[in-house]
Amino acid sequence: FWNKDAESVQCSGGFFFTHPSGSIDAHNGFYQKKKGIATASGDVHAGDSAKTYLFTGEYLEYDREKEILTMPQKPMLYQYEKLKDGTVDTMTISAKRIVYNKKNSFAEAYENVRIAKKDMIITGDTGYFDRLNDWLSMTHVRLVQNDMVVTCDSGFFDHKNNWFSLKGSPTCDMKNYHLTGDSIFLELDSTGKSLRSALVIRNAHGVQQEEAKKNAPGHVTEAFGDTLYAKFSNDKIERLYVNLNARGFFYEDDLKDYRNLMDGDRLDLYFNQGKMDKAVVSGKAQSTYFYVKKDRSVAGKNEATGDTIHILFDAQKNAVKSLRLLGGGNMASGRYIDMEKTERLRKESM
Repeated sequence: FWNKDAESVQCSGGFFFTHPSGSIDAHNGFYQKKKGIATASGDVHAGDSAKTYLFTGEYLEYDREKEILTMPQKPMLYQYEKLKDGTVDTMTISAKRIVYNKKNSFAEAYENVRIAKKDMIITGDTGYFDRLNDWLSMTHVRLVQNDMVVTCDSGFFDHKNNWFSLKGSPTCDMKNYHLTGDSIFLELDSTGKSLRSALVIRNAHGVQQEEAKKNAPGHVTEAFGDTLYAKFSNDKIERLYVNLNARGFFYEDDLKDYRNLMDGDRLDLYFNQGKMDKAVVSGKAQSTYFYVKKDRSVAGKNEATGDTIHILFDAQKNAVKSLRLLGGGNMASGRYIDMEKTERLRKESM
């Protein structure tokens, strides 16, 4: 139906609107030429001529002058990026309502937002996506990529440079690793598939777990402090340091009550193929290490203090190989407590 005075056209049973920059296809449509507004309903498909994006849904409003598309009913946005090898990378966005600014390549999504790109899935309440600068910002975020799960109240992802900023009760979980704190910054490798490093600011807490193998029990290492930094390679931790009020401990699953302690101003942990290889405790350093016999009974414990404590580990046995104490501002000292003897004397006195 064409209204000459209003310069509008209404179509039912098939609507196709085209212009140099794109087109809209739907069951029904209404176009107001004076206002530059087109609306469409029923199995709507809208895309640009360059085939860089496609909208689908049940209803669409397009402001031709402002180049803004609004879809409030079952919208899906597909964004296409042609890669150097000739393949096409697709990002899919779904939500209760999506607004897309074609001129600025900027999308807004509201309620039940879901983003899927290759092996990454992100869900949240609201989302903002800047295609030109290749970043996205979301609230109440849950991100899943391979075995990595990230949650936070608000998150920012710079896809071009492969890093995340997480705030508001953030957590990062991977196979054998767990990170929490007030803020977390994650850097991915050049492929965007593996974690390269993690920086945790304020109330930092990191956990590394090793599963039990053959006759060896599982092993848990935890670190706390004001700031925590972890470096990874091939999804295995290489180094972890905690700065300011550093505290750490490690224990074996079958001896959870016997926690080997490491406290100081700073804690540096080094790993070899995911297993703890060396620890350096600096600044008012203290350590406690329990000696475990082959029958898994606890024979005694070493207590050490100093300005710096160097601890070497036997990765095969999950045990301390050696301790080296350095003095300085604090005199180095160490002692061994024979727990078996103490228990024997206690029983004899009863």
